[in-house]
Amino acid sequence: MRAVIFDCDGVLVDSQPLHSAAEAALLREYGIIIDPEVITARFAGVSGRDMFPKIFDEFGKQMPELAELQRKKWGRMFDIPLDEFKEVPGTRDLIDRLVLRRIPLVVASASRAEFVDHMLRAIDLRTPFKAITSSHEVARGKPAPDVFLLAAAKVGAKPHECIVIEDGVSGMIGAHKAGMRCVALDRSGTCEYRAELNVSNLQYVPDAFFD
Repeated sequence: MRAVIFDCDGVLVDSQPLHSAAEAALLREYGIIIDPEVITARFAGVSGRDMFPKIFDEFGKQMPELAELQRKKWGRMFDIPLDEFKEVPGTRDLIDRLVLRRIPLVVASASRAEFVDHMLRAIDLRTPFKAITSSHEVARGKPAPDVFLLAAAKVGAKPHECIVIEDGVSGMIGAHKAGMRCVALDRSGTCEYRAELNVSNLQYVPDAFFD
């Protein structure tokens, strides 16, 4: 085992509802009414460059420049008070155990790297991670494997030496496409995707899984 790769939103930080609320509010500016929970169910872990064109197309609306949408979306996210970012219960327990075993940790997220850094510092969880990798750094976002392969390369690990921790199906698919094992964090008990290990809380991941 050379590296454990964590998704961020919904795995490290309980931020997916914040993303979906910001995206739903932004879409209303363009006449698109969509429930934040629908955005979460369909697009958790999917980058805005992939999500926005699909939504505008489905609603028959002409999409403005993607750069404009991205700028407005991330402006809303950085305006969120820091105390609204909460860590996902049980995740710190697993991180502490992996740190004791000196297994390198890295983030692979659909969010911008600077925003991931912002959130992790808000919950005092930045230090354990050797690197942050964003889908904005690669040609294809999840469910493509690109972001996971880049994350592994940043810590000098080969794909088969990595385990991915994910809560989004798109990320789970991407992890397997990358040739990595995957732990599915299924907090609601509704995930139908079968990873190598499915848990409701990361504190239940046994140490032996990383041997």
